[in-house]
Amino acid sequence: MKIAHYLYNTFIIESNDKKIAIDPGALFFYFFRFTTLIPKSEWKDITHIFVTHGDIDHYWHTDRVAEASNAPIICNKTMVENINGKTLILGPRDRGLAFTTPIEKLHTISVDETIKVDGMSITGIKATHGPFTFKFGPFSKTLHPGPKERIGWGAIGFKIQLDGKTLVNLGDTLLHEKKMERNKESRCFNDTNWWKSSS
Repeated sequence: MKIAHYLYNTFIIESNDKKIAIDPGALFFYFFRFTTLIPKSEWKDITHIFVTHGDIDHYWHTDRVAEASNAPIICNKTMVENINGKTLILGPRDRGLAFTTPIEKLHTISVDETIKVDGMSITGIKATHGPFTFKFGPFSKTLHPGPKERIGWGAIGFKIQLDGKTLVNLGDTLLHEKKMERNKESRCFNDTNWWKSSS
């Protein structure tokens, strides 16, 4: 198994016939140019896309990677709405909570639910996104997650079992000790920490 970390919570995991992208978001540049964290040369070979929540640095290029690769997206059920008979995900580049982007290949999951996808067992783990402070020179603004706020929308972690290994990714979460204790025998990683308990 090979794990590549790009920045923030963006990873590619390669194991046998799978090439999994976690959080194909954007890198913040000056003047709000949001370039891809995963090189475009990697997009076409991705087999599965996991999304931990709808923030720009985790989600900006999700639909583009899905289109280039034909890979399914795995995300929290709250990232999706059925509007007029169409399955729409939260618009990656839209403001606010606008569900505007059609996706054909999609698997949704809730906390403590387990689904099977292409030989993987995937369990949703509770994730709580904290506040985010945006700084630009001497100015700053703190955004707080909430029921009508985009920041942290759809937050969920994943316990992924594949090829005899268990991986846990929590995205941008405030740690929940009881949940982590249950997953202590996993290889756990997110954008703020990495640790291995088993191979």
